[in-house]
Amino acid sequence: MNDEGELPVPAVTAKDKMKAEDAAALPAQLGQKLRNLFADVESQPVPDRLSKLLEALAAKEEDAK
Repeated sequence: MNDEGELPVPAVTAKDKMKAEDAAALPAQLGQKLRNLFADVESQPVPDRLSKLLEALAAKEEDAK
């Protein structure tokens, strides 16, 4: 603490700035890893049962309008 009872504020270092840049890039990196991980799932066909359920839901929404 200083004479006024305040805690000292540490100086921002280059290492701290790198951490901030890494943190800012994290969402993009995570997104890319998830896209790579699920790329094969995306190319698989939608199961017939799911397609029918989605069609029934769409029809029900149309009827509600």
